[in-house]
Amino acid sequence: MGAHRLVGHRQRFHNPSYYAVVGGWVLHYVYLSLINSFAGKSAEQVTDIFINMTVNLGLQIFWLAIFMLVMIVIVSKGVFKRPRSRQ
Repeated sequence: MGAHRLVGHRQRFHNPSYYAVVGGWVLHYVYLSLINSFAGKSAEQVTDIFINMTVNLGLQIFWLAIFMLVMIVIVSKGVFKRPRSRQ
């Protein structure tokens, strides 16, 4: 039972970081779509774009940082502008 708890705590820590990385991928793909990078590409070529992105650590860190900055701005605006409840 103790090992199960440890695994549960690990998953709670790793899941947000996983979603942040995937969020960075999404932002990268949105950017590529906006500049029309997928036009005329076959499925294999788009797969190559994804593979090249996953092996490029600098690119992943860049988009992860952009994603995290966007999330920080969204969360901070929501936290600081929310009216406090009176108890």
